Amino acid sequence: AIARVDYEPVLGTVIGASAYGATSGNTLKSTVGRVPVGLFDVDARFHKKGFSARVEFALLLIGDAGKLNRALLSGTPEQQTAGPVASQARGGYAEVGYDLLRLLAPGSEHALNAFTRFDYADTQAGMPTGFAPRLEFRRYSQMVGLVYKPITQIALKVDFRRHWLGNDEAFDEFASAI
Repeated sequence: AIARVDYEPVLGTVIGASAYGATSGNTLKSTVGRVPVGLFDVDARFHKKGFSARVEFALLLIGDAGKLNRALLSGTPEQQTAGPVASQARGGYAEVGYDLLRLLAPGSEHALNAFTRFDYADTQAGMPTGFAPRLEFRRYSQMVGLVYKPITQIALKVDFRRHWLGNDEAFDEFASAI
């Protein structure tokens, strides 16, 4: 089952929420059965003049994760390396940006958006009793970049990202996209 609702209290502001519920079609049906899965999301977007902001938070719940992990541990070598599966994963981001061409070239139909974004994701945020999370799956990143839009349907993007992992590793990345 899937549900989504959006609310627009004022022009340029949208607040939404969605939910998904189902059971997984796993290969361990004989020992685990169907595993219930639920995904919940809240998000908001704001745009006024050249300023924009977006936030989102998502929560994934996996039922019977302990039973699933025990079945994986007694399975094939490939199944053993697949775990542990979390009972909860979560993540989100917050982003703000501004169209610099509103200041530099008023009236231009092009856009040059400078932005910064903070991301968080932890795919093993909640673990069943007896299973420890793998800290490298807890990730944070800070990003700064530019997006040039010669027309609304085309975006040329470049950004710099700093990543931190829950196991105290960190690294930098440059990215670009069309």
